[in-house]
Amino acid sequence: MQKQVFQTNSPTRWKSFVWFIRILVVFLLIIMSSVVISLLNKRSYDLKVLTYNTNKLPNINKDKSKSYISKKEQLAFAKQLEKFRRNHKKSFYHKDENIPSEIKKYLPVKAGFYVNWDMNSQYSLRKNIGQLNMVLPEWFFQSDAKGNISSRLEEETLSFIHKNKVSVIPILSNFRNKRFNGDSTLITLKNKASRTKLINNIKTVLDTNDLQGINIDFENLPLSIKPYLLQFSKELYETLHADGYLTTIDIDPSVEGISYKDIAPYYDFIFIMAYNEHYPDSEAGSISSLSFIENALDNAMKEVASEKIVLCVAGYGFDWQKGKTGVKTTYQGLISLARQNEEPLIYNMGQADLSM
Repeated sequence: MQKQVFQTNSPTRWKSFVWFIRILVVFLLIIMSSVVISLLNKRSYDLKVLTYNTNKLPNINKDKSKSYISKKEQLAFAKQLEKFRRNHKKSFYHKDENIPSEIKKYLPVKAGFYVNWDMNSQYSLRKNIGQLNMVLPEWFFQSDAKGNISSRLEEETLSFIHKNKVSVIPILSNFRNKRFNGDSTLITLKNKASRTKLINNIKTVLDTNDLQGINIDFENLPLSIKPYLLQFSKELYETLHADGYLTTIDIDPSVEGISYKDIAPYYDFIFIMAYNEHYPDSEAGSISSLSFIENALDNAMKEVASEKIVLCVAGYGFDWQKGKTGVKTTYQGLISLARQNEEPLIYNMGQADLSM
């Protein structure tokens, strides 16, 4: 009888084949387990941990070979800020002595913004959830000028925040089609029917998802929106507060139109977006220098008690190349860019920021 092509009388070849299959199966099991664990944890990494093997920002002003900021340098910076605040204190600073208990429990506010399009945001949330008492996820958006809302809520993230007993105050944004649609927001708020529908839709998503309030982030608004935004804020406050929900709003201190005094009665907390001092189309400069932040706080606290003000911190920067508009970058991106171009990073003590 003629042998088949792969037939052999040698047992060594068969044993080798069996061991090859066993090893292959083991490798496949390891790879599959790694993928499953990765998907379950959804973990990402902070570049400064990978680059410097440390969670601390290295001092690269004096000695680029250093890996840590010394305790002495940290204390020096803290003393500088303390001196700045002490010398800057104004007579118009005041406190609200009659804060409702349901609001007082959030003081001091330790809030964090969360976005689902950046894995670093997910990693940061899971790493720092124990330090927060409020999370503001970017989950809801105006979908048209008729009062409808689109949702990008993540059940897994919501469950994680709830499990850690942290309040969830989702953002309602007018960002759509790659821009903030201020004109569309004007049309919505100007019309009583669409304004009422928007408020009812907000309450519905809060009721059905066990959320604790709403954060209004309407940007690029025309000046003519002022009376309609105030009316919307009043009606929103009355509707939500009746059921114990918080109302909060984001305010850009560089935009004219709505005064803090006018808007304050309808919001439990006002988030001051004290950044973009310089922006892509401007000349290169600080994103949020100390003086810019202090002026923004001064203007707010001339009209509103300090307990209602929450200062937002910019966690990004811009890269202005010669003759071009600025491009947004992150701290990690700046570190990489400096290393790529072999340029030192300079920490400006007066402005409290990094530049290259």
